[in-house]
Amino acid sequence: MAAEGQNGGDDGMMRIGKRCYVSNLAWKTSWQDLKDKFRECGQVVYANVTRGDDGRSKGWGIVEFETPDEAIAAVNTLNGTDLGGRRISVREDREDRDVKQFVEGEEGAAAAAPRPCSPPAAAGSASGLPQPP
Repeated sequence: MAAEGQNGGDDGMMRIGKRCYVSNLAWKTSWQDLKDKFRECGQVVYANVTRGDDGRSKGWGIVEFETPDEAIAAVNTLNGTDLGGRRISVREDREDRDVKQFVEGEEGAAAAAPRPCSPPAAAGSASGLPQPP
């Protein structure tokens, strides 16, 4: 699989990011544990276990690799494996900033513009809600 495009472009390739989202982590899992486990698949450049305001693990983390191919290998190899006594879930990070920057640059500002959540207000009604008789 070529690791070049997200949802395609004119080149027809799919963009894949370099980051993986890892969930179902044991509370005791540290960033170092994540990094050590994910080194099996490539050069880890960043690993973090997300913690709440109280310092406790939220049970998920992010691992970033040197290349998108390494991230793909991690998803294919490590999803469903054991880490710290728990079966972890590994997928592509949907919030990968590299992919987002590419997509926003490719599609322009229109793609990043907010879209309305509701239809425009009906004629004769300032709020758009039905008016009592």
